[in-house]
Amino acid sequence: MRERVLFRLQRLSALALIGFVAAHLAGILVFTHRGLSAAVILGRVQDWLWLYGVFAVVAALHAGIGLRALARERFRFAPRRHARHVAFYAFAAHRLTGLALALFLALHLAALWRLPDAEIFDGALALTAHPLARAGEILIVAALALHLAGGARILAAEFLPGRARGGGRIAASVLFAGAVAAAYALWGQA
Repeated sequence: MRERVLFRLQRLSALALIGFVAAHLAGILVFTHRGLSAAVILGRVQDWLWLYGVFAVVAALHAGIGLRALARERFRFAPRRHARHVAFYAFAAHRLTGLALALFLALHLAALWRLPDAEIFDGALALTAHPLARAGEILIVAALALHLAGGARILAAEFLPGRARGGGRIAASVLFAGAVAAAYALWGQA
């Protein structure tokens, strides 16, 4: 019973996060392309604080259940005959990107909570122009796109009719759309 509830919560939180992450990334694109000041950005975020709170709770729930599953697997590796199959690599990439995103989310939220005013926030935003920060952004967006594609593959395999054949195409489509969006976002900021 408990495992079934956690399974459903994991899947529902994944569906909710698709919307939250899409809205968050769209907001970042709008804020950066319009050249809004830190004061305006902080004001808008504070106006929608309840929504960001729900986003953080849903993300923490999703990450917590995912990390629990990862710990229960005890980092078991598949036998050699399975390790060469593309599904094993998709599984491993999904788990590793999930772990990386959970760590990033914790650091990201901790950093945002320590930026109380616009002046400090402007200084923190200036740090993102550094090449290492840009490389980190690229890695996070790539991990997010890969994790989203893996999640779409899992959801398609579990819930769509004709699931075994269609999941790979859906995941590839999501990954392609994520790559295009990431390229646009990064190219537009350069």
